[in-house]
Amino acid sequence: MGDGVLAYFGWPTAYEDHADRAVRAGLAIVGGTAARAAGKSAAYAVRVGIASGQVVVGDLVGEQMREDHAMVGAVVNLAARLQAEAESNSVALSHETRDLIGRSFELKSLGPRTLKGFELPREVYLATSERSLETRFEATRSESDVPLVGRDEEMALLLRTWEAALNGKGQVIMLSGEAGIGKSRIAQAFIERIGDGPGELLRYQCAPYHANSAFHPIVDRLRRAAKLRMTNDPGESYERVEALVRSHFLDPDRDAPVYAKLLGLTPPNPELLTGLEPQELKRRIIETLARSVVARAERFPLLMLVEDTHWIDPSSLEAFERVVEICGDLPVMLLVTHRTEWTSTWPVDHPHVSVLRLGPLSGEHIARLIEGVLERPIEPALIEELVDRTDGVPLFVEELARAIGDSEDGHLQGAVPDSLQGVLLARLDRVSRKARSVSLVASVIGREFDRSLLGALADVPPAELEAALIELRRANIIYESGIVPGSFAFRHALIQDAAYQALLRRNRRLLHGKLARMLERLKASDVDREPELAARHFTEAGETAEALSRWEAAARRALERSATYEAVSHAKEALAAAESIAAGISPHPSVIAARILLAEAHTHAGSLPTALKSAWRAAEEARALDDPLLFADAAITYMDSVMLSAYNPTAAIALCEEALANPRIDDIRLRCKLMAHLARGHMMNGSFVESTRFGREAEAMARKLGDNNALFNQMMSRFLAPVVARDPDEVANWRERIGQLLALADLTDDADRGRASAIAIYVATEMGDRGLMEEALQRLDDVGAARQHMHMDWVARHGHAMKAILDGEFAEAERLANEALRLGVTTHGSHVEGLFGVQMFSIRREQGRLAEVAPVIKRLLDDDEGDASWRPGFALIAAELGHLDAARRMMNEMAATGFNLPLDAKYSATLSYLADTAVMIGDTEMCQTLYDRLLPYRGMTITIGVATVCYGSADRRLGALAAECGNWTAMEEHFQAALDLDTGMRATPWIARSQAGFALAMHKRGRSSDREHIDGLLDEAMATAVKFGMIGLSASLRRDLN
Repeated sequence: MGDGVLAYFGWPTAYEDHADRAVRAGLAIVGGTAARAAGKSAAYAVRVGIASGQVVVGDLVGEQMREDHAMVGAVVNLAARLQAEAESNSVALSHETRDLIGRSFELKSLGPRTLKGFELPREVYLATSERSLETRFEATRSESDVPLVGRDEEMALLLRTWEAALNGKGQVIMLSGEAGIGKSRIAQAFIERIGDGPGELLRYQCAPYHANSAFHPIVDRLRRAAKLRMTNDPGESYERVEALVRSHFLDPDRDAPVYAKLLGLTPPNPELLTGLEPQELKRRIIETLARSVVARAERFPLLMLVEDTHWIDPSSLEAFERVVEICGDLPVMLLVTHRTEWTSTWPVDHPHVSVLRLGPLSGEHIARLIEGVLERPIEPALIEELVDRTDGVPLFVEELARAIGDSEDGHLQGAVPDSLQGVLLARLDRVSRKARSVSLVASVIGREFDRSLLGALADVPPAELEAALIELRRANIIYESGIVPGSFAFRHALIQDAAYQALLRRNRRLLHGKLARMLERLKASDVDREPELAARHFTEAGETAEALSRWEAAARRALERSATYEAVSHAKEALAAAESIAAGISPHPSVIAARILLAEAHTHAGSLPTALKSAWRAAEEARALDDPLLFADAAITYMDSVMLSAYNPTAAIALCEEALANPRIDDIRLRCKLMAHLARGHMMNGSFVESTRFGREAEAMARKLGDNNALFNQMMSRFLAPVVARDPDEVANWRERIGQLLALADLTDDADRGRASAIAIYVATEMGDRGLMEEALQRLDDVGAARQHMHMDWVARHGHAMKAILDGEFAEAERLANEALRLGVTTHGSHVEGLFGVQMFSIRREQGRLAEVAPVIKRLLDDDEGDASWRPGFALIAAELGHLDAARRMMNEMAATGFNLPLDAKYSATLSYLADTAVMIGDTEMCQTLYDRLLPYRGMTITIGVATVCYGSADRRLGALAAECGNWTAMEEHFQAALDLDTGMRATPWIARSQAGFALAMHKRGRSSDREHIDGLLDEAMATAVKFGMIGLSASLRRDLN
């Protein structure tokens, strides 16, 4: 704008302190200009005008001009007039801006000024400098307790529940309600009501800062119970842990090391836990905690209170889920408080779990509460106003009533701010200056804090600190927890939030930075176990580089523990820190590394589309930066995500080959890893020669290096090939090879254990070993839902659907397939509909409802015309629906290409579709061709990929093809083999299919001596078809018999 600049604050991103930012920027401009002018012969100056208010933002388009994102409104003109009114090297403000910045800056009033374009004079101020201020923060409050009102029914329910628990009928109550509704108040009143009766109280406090810190409320409870101090030496700390274990009636030799590990201590005998995989250690911790609950409950009743569960970390949630599972027959009451936005399936999954929702108070109860706070009657009009202002939320009522009691005239008008935040600040404005400062510092630590840490952070003498704490307790702003001496908490989380928000931002940053370093110095073991403790404070301090390294460590530590959700959260924080450090510089190595870490975390958590995007972007940025090591890491991570998501691996192969071709990649381990991933990618892509070449070289390097991960990837890639593309020795010794793969996966991590289990499901099913299939499916269940690997959970659910199809439970299979689809779309993307479509095709075929899935198959065919595997399925649908001419036409088209099929996971199933269709249209030449193609699968089942569908014995199709070709000896051998294999697989629907096929083949042979055998087979097949609702089979039997 000529020699001027128009700058916007609060747009396009709004900030609560946009006025402060504008004034601070103006002062910086003035100061910088003055510094540049110093000592110069030609003096120059600058004037700044700042106005605040609403404007309209949009694009101005005229006949000869265009201005994007233009602002229109009186505020823009006012800023220009203020700039003209300002003195040289000064910052002029409107009175609206003055109101917004409060006392943050030193101001000088210029009085009312008449400004061009404004009818009335406007107050103008000059900002001269930024003040060094503490926020106003005082409060007073009566020592008397507020009575609990309006909760008689809820209290009666809690007391009845406790009585049931005392009689050995364990109960869980989920106490739900919005913030401030009184969950903690009624829980405390309940505890006071049962008083010193039988039993022990165990309290667990969840916290927002620790929502991704594994086992935080449990660790906090144990540390308090063991009375661990920062001053304890390691030996004394471990003795306290042993004493705690004994008090829990556990075996110190066995369980004290587990408690110590959980508490971040090193036991004298660390070898007891050395070598445990992170997930096994977590399982051991949860089971030890569960045994401690059982052991104590066998001796006395337990009341377990878990507060603010909406902030619970996933690992603690698993631990309390275990308590829920075991407490039904124990004298245990578990009371869980949470806000309404947090949900759980416990009430659905367990009959001893109930939900108690707290609603707003009625007008009568609000009046009683106000009178209890003020200790005097109150006018009906003020009660009515409070009802309208508070919506019956007890905390709002209580705080507004206290503000009324503190006001001079005892009325709401003027004395009470319009929001609860304002009410809290008005209360807190009346404690002494020292108490105010202590409260501000305490809010930085969190809702709970201990005296020693607060004293060190606030840097006040012990006597002054004690006086401030006493004053704050008398004002009911904080209370002493009573579990460990010297431990305090804010009376309400909202009070802590208000106190924290009242701090000046720069003071917050200074305190967070100081606290982070104190934690690393005074609580090193805690921070080493949970780096996110320091990371969060470094982030709030604006010390981004320090925060980045801690967030990265926290994400890695979470991945080691299989705490995948926490890992994603920490990796996101790492990326945000890295982007802040990069400050717009792109590409930047820290950002690339953080993107790779986030992609890895998303891969483990099962958010595969997100993982792919993150890894791909990291690869692009690493290439632009010309950093071969980061590029290789990104390529490997991208391939990992592709392998789990079943996307086309072409792009992943290209990335890994590009990395491998870089002459600066000379690290043999990295080259080995790239080759192993290329072997997997080429195998998945059907390039078996290339896969073998890379695989053999990678395997040799991996064995030489002792690299189990690379060796695992190579071994797994071989199982991804169809039988006809595998080495004959591998096929013959499949069981031994699967055992080796599973054993190798146990030496790596949960992700590989899940992959190995999925491969074992596939191979065991294809080879007809149902027992091994079910064992592998159970392993996959453990890695999936139980261990926070959503993509494995998705595969496992499809695996259970496949198992249900084998059992003839088609309705259950459909339910599981739909459940898997919903999860799969979340973890993988919409392309999982193909797998769902295969399962639904199989279900609908047996139900005689193929017409319903024909449009779906047609759409899949249209979406990927190059995918030949869907064409045989569509031809089969046409044949089974009676459209034999259409089926014959499609078969002739495919025969003209020599039935050129991709050697993928659907290869054998595709052949089976073709075989069934060829038999139905009666084409002998096609039948002979397909018989030869399918013969390598003799003695196996027809199985589609990992946990999709098993169609029973391949010999059933071979028998039908042989019958169509008149090879009666082969026909009989194949069908007998099919019956034996399907029986061994306990696949009742496929036994019936084999019986029906055998009977029809013998009928076609025309021997009278087969009559009795045929009738017996048909009777059994028809009985099964009727029992399991196999409408397709029963209809075809009736049609063929007629």
